[in-house]
Amino acid sequence: MSRSLIATIVALLGPLAQAAPIASSDVTIRDVNGLSSSVSAGPGEAAVLAPLSLDSALSGGLQQSLHRGTAAAEQQTLRGVATLSAWHPSAANLFTASTDASFFKHVQVLPGTSGLDWGAAVQFDVLLRVDGQIGAGWLNPLVFGGMPTYSNARSLASVDARVDYRIIDLNQGVPGCGECGPAKVMGFGYYGHVLFDAKVDAWTGAEGRIESRWGPPGEWVGGTLPSANNYEFFESNIRASDQLSHFPDTSLRRYTVSTFVGNTLEISGDMNLFVQAMGQGTTSQSTGYFAHSFDAELVSAQGLAFDGELAGIYPAVPEPGTWATLLAGLALLGGVARRRAAR
Repeated sequence: MSRSLIATIVALLGPLAQAAPIASSDVTIRDVNGLSSSVSAGPGEAAVLAPLSLDSALSGGLQQSLHRGTAAAEQQTLRGVATLSAWHPSAANLFTASTDASFFKHVQVLPGTSGLDWGAAVQFDVLLRVDGQIGAGWLNPLVFGGMPTYSNARSLASVDARVDYRIIDLNQGVPGCGECGPAKVMGFGYYGHVLFDAKVDAWTGAEGRIESRWGPPGEWVGGTLPSANNYEFFESNIRASDQLSHFPDTSLRRYTVSTFVGNTLEISGDMNLFVQAMGQGTTSQSTGYFAHSFDAELVSAQGLAFDGELAGIYPAVPEPGTWATLLAGLALLGGVARRRAAR
């Protein structure tokens, strides 16, 4: 179907082309014990899941994890935090945990106060930001100095964080491809990775790695100075007392989307946080942690309206800075539990 014919149909239908808002938000958490919890919410609601998992009864060892996830479709908000610690005097058990948050919705582009006709070609901006902290290493390495160490002691932790955001115009096709379906008119992605692998004493083959990249670059429009994109760090002589951390921040960025008045956009966002940890014969647990946030908003200088879009952020959603105190509390819990196990 040609672009002019679609525009004619939309113009004739006018307000009748509007559909009821479609929106959903989902959060899923898989904790260190392999248990999975999930929650979903419809339009106008935030999906919030905040369980705490702590287990210190591992034959003298310790494993613990803390998770929180929030997703809000109408306000295009994603929040995720997870930390995982593991320690055992002899067994080399690798534990994993993850937090997933996502939203999905349909938004119709309306004339608003622009004075434009249905079917008119328009552009609007998407403002978005990814902010957070990602790291791996030893937590409180000096708390348990009186405990024995072993020649095969090893601390291994890794974390991976991904954010994917996309806008599909359900009324536009891919030029020259009749079987490709609706056109993707905007996309954004972030990937962060931290790996920490060390023994009590540094040895050949020890490894520390940080990767952080996002794109496309878009246009910086203010806020804090963005962190380095395509950031890579590698160290082959990591020490057991080290800890690697990175603070990804795209700052506020602008992306331009082209569409037509009356078109319906399918907007979705996904955040996946995955952490692994193994502490064997060490004097402190191996820990991976992250706290990430994503926000996006549709903005029109022409006065367009977006049915299904609500500006702002849910006040009940804590920022990564707030969650940092929860991570610190988890470290304290680890110290208390290990001391009790040593008695």
